[in-house]
Amino acid sequence: MNEDVEIRRAVAAEHGLGWREATFLIGEDLETLERSAASLAALLGREREPEREPTLFEHLEVEKRARKRELYLLLTGQVPARDPSSGRFVGFDGGARTSVPVTESHEQTLARVLKTGEANAGHKL
Repeated sequence: MNEDVEIRRAVAAEHGLGWREATFLIGEDLETLERSAASLAALLGREREPEREPTLFEHLEVEKRARKRELYLLLTGQVPARDPSSGRFVGFDGGARTSVPVTESHEQTLARVLKTGEANAGHKL
């Protein structure tokens, strides 16, 4: 796709027109293409709405979506958490964990108790 077609499609999209309508734009420079797009949009009844300032609720919705996305990424482990005050990466517990102590298995406990005689505690009753 050449540059002229890309520019025509971009101008058409700015005025609410599709890529097919972009072929009907007349002009050699950007100013005449925009005037042509505006008149074609008016003719087809696709006038673009004037841009307006987002409302408070729209701002809050965007912030809410961003927080939800950040929380999702944090909980799925895709992004490490950053402490905003220090800028360091932290986990839920605030730091590194100590290693879990190794406990003996049931078989090892049973063998030790039988070998030392600790299992014979009930014979004196």
